Amino acid sequence: MKNLNFLAKFVPSVVVICCIAFSSNSCKKDETPETKLHLLNIVRTDWQGSKEIAVYNYDNLNRLRDIKHTDEMDFIEIFNYYPDGKLSTYESDFDHRYGKSTYHYEGEKVDYLVFNYANNEHVEMSDTAFYTYNPDGNISHQVIRDNYIYYEWDYICDEKGRVISYTGSGGTALFLWDEAGNLSKRTDKGVSSETGYYEIETDFKYDSGKNFNLSIPYPEEFLFIRSLSPSPYYSKNNCVSENLYDFSWFGRGPAVFSEYNRAGYPTKISLDETTFKLTYGEYIP
Repeated sequence: MKNLNFLAKFVPSVVVICCIAFSSNSCKKDETPETKLHLLNIVRTDWQGSKEIAVYNYDNLNRLRDIKHTDEMDFIEIFNYYPDGKLSTYESDFDHRYGKSTYHYEGEKVDYLVFNYANNEHVEMSDTAFYTYNPDGNISHQVIRDNYIYYEWDYICDEKGRVISYTGSGGTALFLWDEAGNLSKRTDKGVSSETGYYEIETDFKYDSGKNFNLSIPYPEEFLFIRSLSPSPYYSKNNCVSENLYDFSWFGRGPAVFSEYNRAGYPTKISLDETTFKLTYGEYIP
């Protein structure tokens, strides 16, 4: 069995005020461009002191360029783009193993993704994921293969295009979404060689602030890959449940979100005796 790590939007807007008079028509744009916030860095403070552990860098088009993680893992994520703006590659050397995902498109949709990585024996490998969509444009099927198929899933999406179930390698997962756009429950069903049939339900709770992850303008295509296994990581609000986040700087919950900025994003997060300070910067889309 292979260990794949598919780590896997901001829409610029301009406020336009149109005035219609009896004798003539006129259209006037707001002279003050709208500003948005994106995450710049994170500083962790614990019994050992304070340390900057994540830095988010953007290009001159305000697209996410790279994320430098400077905690114990010390790795970097790099995003590259085609001339038309679509994501071309995603690179990471997480856990000292370099991996690169190359995106290929059919029109506006991700057609297939080629993933180059080193396996547990540090041998260079290459796998390809193929994606199929239904007439509504939503994901319906995924196959991951090299010389043979070894992972395969079927998907069902709701009217908003969100995955509500998938069935395939490893069993079935069901997802419930609340009216605010948060993932409220995940149910996993399957058969284990050790325990037989299992069914695990996980409920998620949220605060009322904006999810800090939504201030990071991840490429739409990158978010699509991650959306195939929904998690509270990209819900509208910040999840305060236990055993939620399991990535480098954050650790696992439950988290306490105690301070917020004017846009509603958290600026201070606490986990037990450790606190994280999040700094944001303004930009004009």
